[in-house]
Amino acid sequence: MDGNPNGNSYMQVVRFPAGGVEARTFLTYSLSDDPASPHHADYTRAYSAGQWVRLPFSEAQIKADAAYSSITISE
Repeated sequence: MDGNPNGNSYMQVVRFPAGGVEARTFLTYSLSDDPASPHHADYTRAYSAGQWVRLPFSEAQIKADAAYSSITISE
């Protein structure tokens, strides 16, 4: 970024409804600080629109991810 990274860069909100846990997260900075980039202010617009990312929290939700993999390490 511009060499003066101040403020929060990551936010997470967790709530505990009757059915379990719900976690949402958001990076607060955009992918580019270059005004000519198509990614300039992209996350700022997404934040303004309330487009937080819902995180998988339960084991079933995590394993349902197509990119899920597991490695068991033992001594």
